[in-house]
Amino acid sequence: MNAAALRRAFHDETATERTSRRHSYTWRTMPVPVELGPFQPGTGGLPPYLAGREREQTLFRRYFDALRRGRSAPSEVILYGPRGNGKTALLRWAKREVDADDGLDAHWLVGSNIPAPADFVSLLELGSWLRKIAPESVSVAGVGVSLRQGADRPLRLAEALEARAKAKPLLILLDEAHTLKPEVGQWLLNAAQAAGREAPFLLVLAGTPDLRARLSEMEASFWNRARELPLGRLDEAAATEAIRRPLAEDGIAVEEEALARMVRDSCGYP
Repeated sequence: MNAAALRRAFHDETATERTSRRHSYTWRTMPVPVELGPFQPGTGGLPPYLAGREREQTLFRRYFDALRRGRSAPSEVILYGPRGNGKTALLRWAKREVDADDGLDAHWLVGSNIPAPADFVSLLELGSWLRKIAPESVSVAGVGVSLRQGADRPLRLAEALEARAKAKPLLILLDEAHTLKPEVGQWLLNAAQAAGREAPFLLVLAGTPDLRARLSEMEASFWNRARELPLGRLDEAAATEAIRRPLAEDGIAVEEEALARMVRDSCGYP
C-alpha cells in the first residue's frame, strides 16, 4: 500500500462502514481531514517513521563515528534490493543524520547523472582540489569543469577526494548505482578505494539486485570488499509500527482490525 492508499483510509467524508467480501468483519473509518494525515504520496521520500531498519542504522552510525574520529570507515557499503523496498529512504535518513553534524560532509548523487568523470568532479566541487594537486589537469569555464589529458585517471580523483576528506570527513551516497556507465563506475570506484585508505571517507552505493553484475562489468573489486546490506520487505511488527506510530503522533487512533488490514495491504512496505 502506498501513502495515497493509506490516506484514503482517513478521508474527510462522513464516517463509513465497509464490509470486506473476503472476510467476515466490518471496519469503520472516522472523518479525519486529509491535511492532517502524516503520510504523503511520493517515491523515495523519508517516511514519518523509518521502521525495521535498526540493524542498518546501527551500522551507519558506527561508520559515521569512525569518520568523526578522522578514521577511514571499516568498509564501503552496498544497499541492494528490489525497487520499492526503501533503499532511497534509508539513504535519505543517512543524509539527514550527517547534515545534522557540522563535523561531517555528505553528498547525494544519482548514477544516471554522472555520464562522464568531469560530471563527478563538478557535482562534488572537486575542481579546486584538483587545481591544487595538479593545476595542469583541470580547467574551468563558467560553472563547468573540463579535465585535460590524464586528469581522469583514478589516481588524480583519489588525491582530490583524499584532500577534501582530510579537510572535512566526506560521505558520498550514490543512489541508482546500477545506472552508472561502466567506464565511469570503474574510474570512480577505484579512486574511492584509494582515497578511503588514507582519509575519513565513505562511499555508499544503492541499487537493484543486478548491481553486482554491473560492478563486475566495471572490473572493480568493490563488491568483494564492501559491506553488503540486502533490503527486503518489512516484517509484520515493523510494518505495523511504520503505520501506527505516525498516526498516533498525529492523535489518530486506529482499531486493531483496521490496522491489521493496512499492514496486510501494504505487502510489507507501507
